[in-house]
Amino acid sequence: MPPPSIHLVVVKVQDLYENLLGGATVTLTHADGGTLSDTTASTGDVGQVTFNLSDLDEWATGDSITLVASKTGEGTKTQTGTISSGGGQTETIQLAETSDFDFERTDPDTRYGLSFNMLVHYDGEKVTRSRPLPVIGADQLGDYQVSDGDDASDPQYYGFTDRDGKWYIQKINVADGTYRFIRGDSDYVTNWENRATLTFDYYFNIF
Repeated sequence: MPPPSIHLVVVKVQDLYENLLGGATVTLTHADGGTLSDTTASTGDVGQVTFNLSDLDEWATGDSITLVASKTGEGTKTQTGTISSGGGQTETIQLAETSDFDFERTDPDTRYGLSFNMLVHYDGEKVTRSRPLPVIGADQLGDYQVSDGDDASDPQYYGFTDRDGKWYIQKINVADGTYRFIRGDSDYVTNWENRATLTFDYYFNIF
């Protein structure tokens, strides 16, 4: 029995957080090589395209189709499926920045698919370029800028803050040649005013 003349394949493209993505390129390839391509809408039915298989030369229920979705900055994803019975079907593709890798050996005609697990933060959210893993470099105090200084007597004090309000105070005992520290996440001004009463410790105990 020949297939119906109309069979709609709705393809929805999502980002890592299941938000629909407008402006993604989607290609549908039939097992016999026929190809349809379109770009997901940015308005109206945002993040989806609709293919009519009647635009292919030949197709049948149960045939294999391959869907490829891609968008700059979001990634590329390939998935396969079959043409279902009835007048249409809906497929969902979720893009990830590391969702599709091509690893090529010396033979340029041979490709090997690599599968990677997405890294996540402590709260379960996936790592992306806009939300990278926190990395502390060799100079973890590089984001701090000097805010106050008190070198009128011994010991001397210097206060440092960063753009988020975090702070640390360095205490220098000139006579003993010692350097001690204390730090906090907020209320720098109060702590600076009370610096002489604070408890300072070695760098490795504070940081």
